[in-house]
Amino acid sequence: STRFVDLIFMTFPKLSGYFYFSKFFPGLEIAIFKFHDFFRFFMTVRTLVTVWGLRPAQGPRQLIDLLALLHQACLHLPCMANHLCPQPSDGVVLTKAGNLPFKNIVHMVGQTSEKEITRCMYNVLKKCEENKIQSVSFPALGTAIIHPPPTWTKMGGKDLEIVALSKSDEYKKIEQDFINCSKHADVIHRIQNKGLWQRYCVLKQEVDKKYPKQTNERVLYHGTTLEICQKINKNGFNRSFCGRNAVVHGEGTYFAKDAWYSCQDQYSNPDPNGLKYIYRARVVMGSPCKSRKGMKEPDPLDPNNHQAGLHNCAVDNLQNPFIFVVFCDAGAYPDYLITFKSV
Repeated sequence: STRFVDLIFMTFPKLSGYFYFSKFFPGLEIAIFKFHDFFRFFMTVRTLVTVWGLRPAQGPRQLIDLLALLHQACLHLPCMANHLCPQPSDGVVLTKAGNLPFKNIVHMVGQTSEKEITRCMYNVLKKCEENKIQSVSFPALGTAIIHPPPTWTKMGGKDLEIVALSKSDEYKKIEQDFINCSKHADVIHRIQNKGLWQRYCVLKQEVDKKYPKQTNERVLYHGTTLEICQKINKNGFNRSFCGRNAVVHGEGTYFAKDAWYSCQDQYSNPDPNGLKYIYRARVVMGSPCKSRKGMKEPDPLDPNNHQAGLHNCAVDNLQNPFIFVVFCDAGAYPDYLITFKSV
């Protein structure tokens, strides 16, 4: 009843904040409860009933007993939470999905400001990278923080559309840039992948906030094969393919300033019909470091302070870069796929 709820909130003001519970329910690894509204309060009561072996109150005496036990529980909850499952410094926890129709769930403390939302999403992407998760969905993104590019067409609820461009101004711009440094383009497809675009934008926003006075994005080229480009369209660039051509600049995904470099057979092998495949990609450059053979990640920004983080990519020449190596798969977006014949 309303009186019951009011009584509890007046008696136990500690029912506010976030607590992490572990192994309280069979099949549930981590549960996150937020004590801010009526529904979540009763979820909390249900949890306490399970943990402390309580039963629903049947009368005034049982209600008093329940309130007393709840009071004791509230006194010990923070200690229990820290002991059983301390909150990680980045505020992100990865668990299995149980019976839900996907593999994992990433839990994070909800935020309200754009800055904190961006930071949390960036931490989620880092967690996915660490656990080699190739696709992630943000169902709570019903906001206007991330928009698709203005050139995209409506997708009708689909997550992926590969759109063949007509001889429009968009087509002519992409073709002209390609011809200026390479060959004639036969077909140009625009890759509209919502998931890849979201994760790329989250990373770029984070880099833009860190380096607000510089241009942090470059348009670069990446050569590949028919088999691999079908994977890239769906899952994005994957640095696990490194070594297929060369690793002289590190074990990441390679991009070139000019298309002619990626058009070489070494990087874009022709298919049985003689067709070759080149991506025009958006790449987060941010703060680059000098590349070297065997590099698995960018160098630290400050070797004496690892909390300062890493550079964002590696380049062959810091003064005039031509080769760019990305070690974070979210750091590049496959904007257009250019198909052409080798002459």
